This record gives sequence, C-alpha cells and structure tokens, in this order.
Amino acid sequence: MANTTPSWRPMDGQLPITGAGLPLTAAFCPAPAGMLGIRLLSGGSFPGGQLVLIANSKSQTDHWYQDGTVTDGVFQVPMAGFEAVAARCADTDWTLALGQVSGGGVTLRRLQRRGLQKRLENRNLYFHDDRDLTAPPPCRFPRDGQLFEVFPCQLGRDGALLLQAAPVERRYQKTVACRLSGLTCEGPRLHLSARCPKTVSQPIGFSIQAAGPDEAPSAVFVPAEPEGSFSETHTVSGVLDLAALAPQDGFWQLTCVLGREDGAALHAPLYLTDRQAALTLSEALEGRPAWEQDGLGCYLSIDLQHRPLLCWARSQPGGTTFPPEANVATLADFLPLASWTEESVPTCSARHAGGGGWQWQLRLPSRDFSQADELALLLVHDKDNSQLICPLSSMADSGGGCTLSADLSPLQETVETCRRVNWQAILLARQGRTFYALPLADPGRTPQRNKRQQTTFNWAGGNYDAPIGAMPLLGHTVELTPYCTFKGEWRLMLADQSLRCYPHFDCRAVSAGLRFGSLHLKVLCPPVEGGQWVGVVLTHRYQLEADRAEHYFPLKSLRRKGDNYLLTACVKLKQFAFSPLYWDIRVVFERDGVQYWNSVKAPFRSQRHYWREIGWKVGIKGLFFGESTRLDRDNQLFLYRTAGNRFALVCQEYSPYTGFRFRLKERFAMVLYYLFRKPLLKKSICLTYEKYCCMAQDNGFYFFQHCMDHNMESVMNREIYFVIDKKQPDYQNLLPYKDHVIQFMSLKHMVYILAARLLISSDSKAHSYAWRAKESVILPLVAKNKRLVFLQHGVIALKRVEFYRSGTNSVSLFVTSNDQERDIIINELGYLPEEVIVTGLARWDVLRDCSDRQPNTHILVMPTWRNWLEEVSDETFVASDYYRNYMALLNSDRLAAYLEQYDVYLDFYIHPKFREYIKNFSISGDRVRLIPFGSQPLNQLMMECKLLVTDYSSVCWDVYYQGKPVLFYQFDVEQYNETQGAYIDLEKDLFGDRATTPDELFALLEEAAENGFQLKPRYAAMRESMYKYLDHNNSQRTCQEIMKRNW
Repeated sequence: MANTTPSWRPMDGQLPITGAGLPLTAAFCPAPAGMLGIRLLSGGSFPGGQLVLIANSKSQTDHWYQDGTVTDGVFQVPMAGFEAVAARCADTDWTLALGQVSGGGVTLRRLQRRGLQKRLENRNLYFHDDRDLTAPPPCRFPRDGQLFEVFPCQLGRDGALLLQAAPVERRYQKTVACRLSGLTCEGPRLHLSARCPKTVSQPIGFSIQAAGPDEAPSAVFVPAEPEGSFSETHTVSGVLDLAALAPQDGFWQLTCVLGREDGAALHAPLYLTDRQAALTLSEALEGRPAWEQDGLGCYLSIDLQHRPLLCWARSQPGGTTFPPEANVATLADFLPLASWTEESVPTCSARHAGGGGWQWQLRLPSRDFSQADELALLLVHDKDNSQLICPLSSMADSGGGCTLSADLSPLQETVETCRRVNWQAILLARQGRTFYALPLADPGRTPQRNKRQQTTFNWAGGNYDAPIGAMPLLGHTVELTPYCTFKGEWRLMLADQSLRCYPHFDCRAVSAGLRFGSLHLKVLCPPVEGGQWVGVVLTHRYQLEADRAEHYFPLKSLRRKGDNYLLTACVKLKQFAFSPLYWDIRVVFERDGVQYWNSVKAPFRSQRHYWREIGWKVGIKGLFFGESTRLDRDNQLFLYRTAGNRFALVCQEYSPYTGFRFRLKERFAMVLYYLFRKPLLKKSICLTYEKYCCMAQDNGFYFFQHCMDHNMESVMNREIYFVIDKKQPDYQNLLPYKDHVIQFMSLKHMVYILAARLLISSDSKAHSYAWRAKESVILPLVAKNKRLVFLQHGVIALKRVEFYRSGTNSVSLFVTSNDQERDIIINELGYLPEEVIVTGLARWDVLRDCSDRQPNTHILVMPTWRNWLEEVSDETFVASDYYRNYMALLNSDRLAAYLEQYDVYLDFYIHPKFREYIKNFSISGDRVRLIPFGSQPLNQLMMECKLLVTDYSSVCWDVYYQGKPVLFYQFDVEQYNETQGAYIDLEKDLFGDRATTPDELFALLEEAAENGFQLKPRYAAMRESMYKYLDHNNSQRTCQEIMKRNW
C-alpha cells in the first residue's frame, strides 16, 4: 500500500477502517516547504509501522488519506494534491486523524490538543484571537480567481486538529475579531477607531470585505494610524472615504487589515461593541445614505452578529426588488420568499416607545416607512417557527425616522397556556416593487466583554417591567411583554404574570443538593428595585393547565454579598405531594403584593472545576451518596441539571438501577473498560437496541437481522450486537443470533456501551441504557459522546418530536422514507442535508400482506401515546379522555353488533409507553382481543389485519405501505395540537378517512366493510408519492450510507 507518488487518495473501498485506538494529544509544528508537520505533546512517540494522515470533511461525506513519515519525532505529510481535495469542499473544515495501516485496513486515532481547547473555551465571540500561533499555512492553490490556502487550526470538538480551506484574505475570518470602538460620520467620511488583539500584528489599515463567503475580494484599503497600546490590544484609527469607493453589489463588512501576503489583504472582521458607536450608526446612517450620487446611495446598517454592513442601493438597505414578471406584488406573495436568518441580513434598529392595550409602539431612528404601500409585523415562534401577521401602521417623525404602532391583539387567539412563549419580531414592508423583511433589534444593546459578569442582562431598561397586554386564563393572568435578547433582537414574551422577569435576572446557584430527604439551596440573586426576595417555589412542568401544581417554602436566610444577595433555603421534601415527572426550582421575589419567579441556574464550571466535580461524583461522594431521596415505597426524587443548565427535580417510580450496588457495578465496569480499552476499541463495536431495551420487533431488530443474515459484520468491519432484557418475550426472536445478544444492564452491557463506536436504533440514546437512571455516571457519557444512527420508530409527520439537531436528543444520521419527510427534518429540526438519508424503514423489508391467508378478518386498533399522560398514576390515566373513549369504544354494543354482522375480529394494541396501563382495560365481547405489549410482534399484526384504526401513530405508514386502508380516529385533536402538534395538516393531508366522534367512526367502518376493506382510489393514487422506495432493500441502503461515513 506504499504511495509511490505523493498524492491524496479517497478512502472509500481502498483503506477500510478496522479499528479505533486511543486519541493522541498533538499539535502542529514547522515543517519543510510543502509538508505538514505534527508532533506529539508530553513526550509521546508515534506508533511504528506504516502511518497515514486521514482528513475527514465536516459533513463526514469525504474521506481522504496520505502517507507520512516520522522524522526527528515529527510526523511529516506531503500536502501535494490536497488542493484538489480542498477544492471539492471549499470553505469547510477537515478533521485530521492518524491511521496505522495493518492487515489491509487501518486503525484510526484522533488527533487533538486539549490544552488549547481548554484555553479557548468560553472566549468572547466578539473580541478574540483563537489561532494556533505555531501553525504556518502548509499549501495554497488558486480557485475561481482567488488564492486559497489550507490553514491549520485547532477549533474543533475537544481541540481537534483541523485543516481549514479558505481564501487567503479570509484567514482570520473565524479566528480573530476586532472591536469597532468609535465611529463618527462627517459627510461621506467615516472616522473609525478599532481595538485588535495584541497577539496579532498591529493593523495596517481598514478595508471592506464581502459579507458572504463566495463574493469577490475587495481592493479597498485605507491606512490606519496607531492611537495607543494597551496590555491586550492595539488601538488604531483611520478615515474611510465612502465617496471614493466604487459601488459594489451585495453587503460588505468593515474589517481591519492585519497585513498582506502575496498581494492579498488579511482581513479581521470588526464588531460593534461600543454603544455610542452603534447609536451613531443607527441614528445617522442606517436609513439615510452617507453618500449619494446619481440616485445610488451608500448605506451602513448592522447585522445580527453586530457587524457594520456597507451596501450601495437606491432605497433603504435590506430590500429586495422583484421585476414585474416575478408575480410578486403583495406582502402575501413575498412572505414565502423572505429570508431573515442569513448572517448578512441587516437588522432594523428600533427603540421601545411604549404601549398598552395590546398595542406596541417602536421608534425607528433613521428609517422612514411612513410612505410604505404595505406594512405588517411578522411574529415568528421561537420553537416551532410558526408565523403570525399583525397589523402595523407608521407615522413619520421630525427626526427623519418614523414611529411604528403594532396591533398585537391577534396574539390573544394563540394563548392556550400560562407557560412562557417567545415570538421574534420581523418588520415586513413594501415600497413599490421593493420588499423588506428586517429583524427588529435595539441598537443600544451591544455585546459585552464578558456576559458572565452581568447579573441583569436587559438593556431595555424598565421595558420588561411594563407589560403591553394582559388577559385572564384559568384563574391566572397572562401578560405580553417586549424584551431584548442578549444579541439585541426584539422578542415578545407571552407568559404568566409570575414569569414577567424570567428572561431578565440571572439567579445563580452557589450550591444545591439533596441530603437526608431535604433540598438545600444557596443562590446568588441581584437586587430588585422596590422588591424583596422571599422564598422558593417548586413548579410542576405540566402539559395541561389542569395539571399545574406549585409548592412554596420561605427562605432560611437572606444576606447581602457584594452587589448581590445570597439566599439560603432548606426544606423537607416529604411534606409535599409530587407527581411525575419534572419540577422546576424557582426563586421568588415579591413587589406590591405580587410574586415573581426566576429559575435557578447551575454554577458556571470551568474545565478544571468540571473534572473536579466529575471526579467527586464518580468517586466517594457519588458512590456512597447519590443525588436522590426516597419519597415513599414507590417513588423517589432526583436533583439534576436541565439542558439549559438550570436546576430541577424529577419525580419517578423507584428503579432497581439506583442505590449502592448499582453505583458500585457501574464504577467496576468503568475500571474494566479503561483497563481493556485498546482491544475493545479495535473491535469497532456497534450496538443496536429498541425501546427500553425490551423489544425486538421494530426497525432496530430488522436492521440487526439483515446484518446477521448478510454477513455485514465482515463487510462493514464491525462487531454488531443487540441489547435486550432476556426476560422479555421478544428475546425469542433473537435466539438464532444469541452469540451477538447482550443482556440488558449486565456488566458486559456497561463495558460495551462505553466502548461502542456507534449506536444504531429506532429510539434515542437514552433507551440504550437504564431509563432515566439519574444516578448513573455512564448514561451522561453515552448521551454526550456516542454517535447514533436513528432508524426511527416511524415516519415523522403526524407527531412533533424533540430530535432537534441542537437538542439533547440529536442524532448523527437521520433515516427517512421520502423527500417530504427529509425536508421536515432539515427545515424543522435543523439538520444538515448530508445528515439526513432517504432509505426507507428497515422493518418494511419484511412487510407482506398476509390478510388474505387468515381464517378470520381482523381490524387492528392501535392508538399512540399522549405526552400529557406519560408516567402518570393509574388514577389519572383512568380519569383521562383517552381511557374513557377507548373503553367506551371497545365495550360498545354498536361495535359488538358491527363485528358480528360483518364477521370481523378487532385487535387492540396499546402503545409501548402505555404498556403499564393495559391492566386497566377490560372487554366484554369475544370478538375483541386485548394484546399486551410484547406478547405478539407488531409487524405480524399489521400484516394480518385488513384495516387499521389509529389516531396519530406512525404505524399508519406501515399498513398503507401494504396498500391497505387506514382510518384516523382523532377525538382529542384540539388537545393534541395544543400539547404535541403535527408537521402536516391533520384535516387535509391524511391518506385515509378521518373521524372525530364515535358515530363518524362507525359510519366509516361500515363503509369500509361494504367496500371489502379495499383502499379507496383517491388514497391509492397518493401512495407512490408517499414512499421513495417500495422494494425490500431499505436495510441494505442504510448499511451503505453508514459505510460511506467511515464511522
């Protein structure tokens, strides 16, 4: 495998990965021309044998390798030919790894520099220098008229070594940022003052650079004069004459020029961190041109990253003009085409000017939309991106700007809960054929040097304390309050009156813990004008307003500590009644007889303190004293940190996976893993599993079965295992492959999940281990570090899910079934296109219509779960509409008569999440059968049935896949839309008839029986568009996609 010509080669099919070793702590170092040098830190040495350097693209779709040699302790790799590799994915990062070639494959070892990662963590986004100063550019190449370079940097996860391919002039675009500390305007002359990190050379001038990465380079340059030198910064000033600039297309950012190389200016972006400079720009330059000639004006505006943007236009910046043939004549036509999320989109500076009675007044300092043909305020929901249009009027003012008045009364129709809901404010305007979609932002809200030092972070002054609307809801008062985010964007918050100050105060826990059945808290809170901190409240994180519950207790002590107050509280938890699942901890202050809540944020943790805490948790404290308390025989409470780094309690049934024995077993498994880590990683272990590790009948099982039957372990160079509790009935399905089955929560399971390179499942990572094992030290490592190929439980359409790319349930590869579902995953959940594959579900490989071979005709009724009923008590479940409706259906005389008349049998299969409640159902007829979870494979039931009745379950796609009819019984659709929601219109987009009452359902059942349980023609015509593949090769396609990524 020696490389006689020094060129980079693709890994696909040439160099398979056969194992993974321990990461190497390394750094870039000087090397001869045309070579890349890497050395090991802490006196380490490179392994022997043939070594290669592997470069993986950021999207994990391109993998290339090159031979290297070790000379004087430095691993040197020829970079000749990498320009062709980099040109394939320009402006991207390439993660580097060391490969040790042996036996026709390669053992992979990541290269990282944790020391640098620790130094760079939590650096200020707006004023930094994140370069690796020891790493020179190893190679350059021309592309599209620009000179590109491959620049070594170490900004990846865990300080990973990267190669960044970008134009030379953009070398510092991501690694160095400078502050625009002063800006004044005298006609077309901009007087600029900037501060830059002292670790770079003193800036030689100012320039402009295209805000988009694919724009042409700039030839603009004005020299800079030094103003002074501080301990950390250079300060320079200069004058940019806008009248001397040639008009350019698009948006251009102001930059400092840190030097020149081969004629290319090295730009570092400027950010507005000075409040006065931001106000000057917004009040004098944003809506009025600083220079105008022949009807073309030069404007300055601010984007969402606080970069000053320069543009040449015939009207205010940020507008899009459409020709007559585009058929875009109104705001309604423009809205589907509008974009306000791109980095280079300018904001519209707006100052709060008052409001009340669901009216909101905003002043635009320099933009005048009083003569606009159409105006509207677009509100975008922060979570689901739903949109709401509110009427907007404008009135010019004497200062050259205008005052906007928004009628927000349409928001009242959206209020369904007292919980906090945030809406982003976007200004929509039309002036002739020019359209605007501009995020509203406060120009005085500039980023701070260190936001951690702020105890209150609302620059809107007292605005947050002045609601502009209020309405009653279920005995509470819901208020509408405008506020600014940390980046200065305007938001409207709808929330219970008690949550009015929720986004504005930083209440930080000094310590929190559960000891001997008591909750102990120490919290640092800012002073509140006219108010007093009085207590703590535990609030149930309810799904329905009827489930809302609160437990209040007073403070133990309150004393002044510097500029803040230190709150101390302690309470015995057994005195309160707790219901599942989550209880938020909030501190309370009182003013004018009204109590207001703020969440308790967990302490900030530096890398050093983080590992000290982890060591303490894994060590003596974690082993002998867990963060839990037993409420009674059946329930226990845990203290935990939420995904938002806030403290909360979780109440759940007592689990065997708590207590001293469990904690000891986990720590023994960790010891075994670290003792045998090297051979374990070489196995390239993949673990497959299904819900709660107690099923083997869904996509996880059929994918595993395909791998076993087709020898995919050899093809993929992996060891593949299935994890299940062997006491479960579905274990019988795995007996032919018992050598590859691991007992759930066995010692082997614990060790192998730590060593696994990949998890492959139809459920989230949490299902691969003990469910909600709050005392576990292994589960957090799995959730944080393991890659997951998400085979899905079903097609995502009828139910909103929490698998957001930025959330705690994020996955590495998302399997979908059609292009429509793929678009939902990308647009709604935020995944990159290369992270979503359209292969079809694995269980569909074995689906065959067997209904004609059955001696009897069967109807399958399978409702899905409800998130507002998850883990509730039996009493609550029996009292729910869900239980009452299905009990009434199963025991109705009309159903018995229908089944007798048409000689039909009905099978009722409850969702796995409700498996504990099946005991509450009872039936009286002999033609209705209750099927407990796991007692019979769901695939078999779907193949044997003639018709499916469901509500919102994705099993409808499996039955429809076979060409069988589906009926949707949605008696609680309004409540479902409120608490769960769907990605499609449940009235218009279903591929089966829909009923909302028992009478409608029976009418549809009778119609289906009279029609011989055949699919209606209009639904049969929709079928091919709902599935990209109707073959039986879904598992094979999934395997091929996994192999492409070399995980």
